[in-house]
Amino acid sequence: DFFVNENVLNPRPETEVMVDLALDIIKKNTKKKINLIDTGTGSGCVIISIAHELRKLNLRTNVNFTAVDVSKEALNIAKHNATAHSLVNSINFQLGNLLTPILATPFESQTNHSIIITANLPYLTKEQIDSSPSIRKEPRLALDGGINGMDLYIELFKQVLELKKITKATITILAEIDHTQKDIFVADCQRILTKAQIEIKNDLGAYARVVIIRM
Repeated sequence: DFFVNENVLNPRPETEVMVDLALDIIKKNTKKKINLIDTGTGSGCVIISIAHELRKLNLRTNVNFTAVDVSKEALNIAKHNATAHSLVNSINFQLGNLLTPILATPFESQTNHSIIITANLPYLTKEQIDSSPSIRKEPRLALDGGINGMDLYIELFKQVLELKKITKATITILAEIDHTQKDIFVADCQRILTKAQIEIKNDLGAYARVVIIRM
């Protein structure tokens, strides 16, 4: 269960795909130190769900959890939800834009180390927002991704390039998208993260939903 208000999005069933993928990666890498970074955490539903499931499986000890949001109000909601699930002391909450707080205090540069970035960032266009009555009461900051929905993701890709310069860790990005922007997302990713491997996973409705980017 998650508390939400006017400062965060309502969690969507489609986002469970991202949670499942993150859990699969962590389960396959139990001998690695893993830093899980949830950018644009909002209500905290993604990172809290992952931490909650890992606790049930007794697989949480090798994972460091960091939740980042540019909105102080959203971050307070995420902390509230983490407290409700007895996880507030297990997650490091950082106020800032995407990976900015991470880049300010970089991780150790070691090889047996993995970074997973979950990113359910604003990816809708103005037209999509205006034509969807069901989301008009939700915060525009959490919805509006610019002209083609890619503004925040392009910024994230550039920050990942900077992160890669200061760590030897493998980096995996799990990014939620709208199925209509699949092609432009891949094109922008390949343009900026030229060495990345890209895979697309569908949701239960058979729509392209999560892009897996491996570096």
